[in-house]
Amino acid sequence: MDLETILKLRGEPLAGIYLSLTQRCPLHCAHCSTESTLTGEQIASDELVAFVRSMPYHGTPSLLYFTGGEALMRPKLIETLTGEAHARSISTVLLTGGFFLRHSDRAPDRIWSVLASQDHVSLSVDRFHEDEVPRARVLALLTRLAASGVDTSVQLTGTNLGDPYIETAIQDIRSRTEGQTPILVSLLAPVGRAKQLVSAEPAVDQRVYGEVIAQPCAAANWPVYTWDGRVTACCNQEVVGRRAPTHLSLSETPSCTWRETYVAHSRSDVVKAIRLVGPRQLAALSGGEVRVATANKDYCSTCLRLSDARWEAAVTSAARRATREPLASRMEDLLARRYAIHPPGMQPGYDSLTRVAGGLHS
Repeated sequence: MDLETILKLRGEPLAGIYLSLTQRCPLHCAHCSTESTLTGEQIASDELVAFVRSMPYHGTPSLLYFTGGEALMRPKLIETLTGEAHARSISTVLLTGGFFLRHSDRAPDRIWSVLASQDHVSLSVDRFHEDEVPRARVLALLTRLAASGVDTSVQLTGTNLGDPYIETAIQDIRSRTEGQTPILVSLLAPVGRAKQLVSAEPAVDQRVYGEVIAQPCAAANWPVYTWDGRVTACCNQEVVGRRAPTHLSLSETPSCTWRETYVAHSRSDVVKAIRLVGPRQLAALSGGEVRVATANKDYCSTCLRLSDARWEAAVTSAARRATREPLASRMEDLLARRYAIHPPGMQPGYDSLTRVAGGLHS
């Protein structure tokens, strides 16, 4: 499964789910959004296995995305979940920081076996990881995986779009992999340890002819099964790593099933409104206190305020108006067309990098 296909699936509600297998990681990255350590939390293996086994053999989801912390701290669990997923025709994607390359040029046999079983493997490359994991070793591993038939990519993170590190790294990645490794460029967000490195986006006037601009949120398309057994409607680490606001909580118990997750996500008017018009417009539509309370908040902070008990009824009513038919269906169609051309997650100016080598091994 190539990177561009994964990104397009991110635009489809419930087409995939993130499985945060653990909050543990042996690395000490200064920008870590999950604030992972070797003693972080993690859900019991049998709970995660039961959740995946509750998924149907056909239909949604199409993709399981293994992440952490460092997902490869639990190789046996990944092997089991991958087997269960593939038996159901569900593809698997693994994101890793490559901790096992700190002191060796090659992955240990157990790790290699897990990597080789995936439909896609993405490795993190940024100046913070490079303090512990040499970039050359990461790229050599990706080249070997690609040669074995596994689709691969680099998740390249910079501080901002003007960060010279991004351009330097892109040139090196393309040179060392002969242009055959797709690259997804992302930017640091003020979450976790990265709060010390970057600040939140400034509150800006998002109005057109007196109305707030619709800014759909693709982050609410896929649920997240968190490392402590909750299921959230958003992958923002401020939500995943803490108790989720009511409107973004799909389950508080690790024993939930995929069907329960699917129903909770698809039937939530507030989640649907956030997907279609975004939290800022939803806050504006809610009027009165909500609009005043969120006027100077950034995009995600606005969303986090929507569960305040003082205006829960107003937000719910606004969400129902924003998602009424046939308007909602037309908006879903427009978003699908938009994401087909420009999948969520791509940074402006770097779109073409995600298509390099796309599908070579699919």
